Amino acid sequence: RSSGIRPLDLEVWMGFIFIRFRNGGPQPSVAELLKPIEPEFAHYKAADMVPSWGIWTQKTPVNWKSVRDVDNEGYHVAMAHPALQDLYGATYFDE
Repeated sequence: RSSGIRPLDLEVWMGFIFIRFRNGGPQPSVAELLKPIEPEFAHYKAADMVPSWGIWTQKTPVNWKSVRDVDNEGYHVAMAHPALQDLYGATYFDE
């Protein structure tokens, strides 16, 4: 009897987990797609990184992607838009 759970393509590349909802197909693997940046990215040793402040979780009865997308807005501001630091502050926290 089937559980109704569909299999997903999953690939781990340098510590990051990539999931593809459409299995198979003509698209190359993540490793193949990111091969051009692999030598530069390897210097960061992302697979060896650990949380510096511990792990924080919160249960919220909403669509998780929406929560992360909204919370992620200020993440890039300090580097990409330094003129907006008055709005977001010197860190990426936008609380």
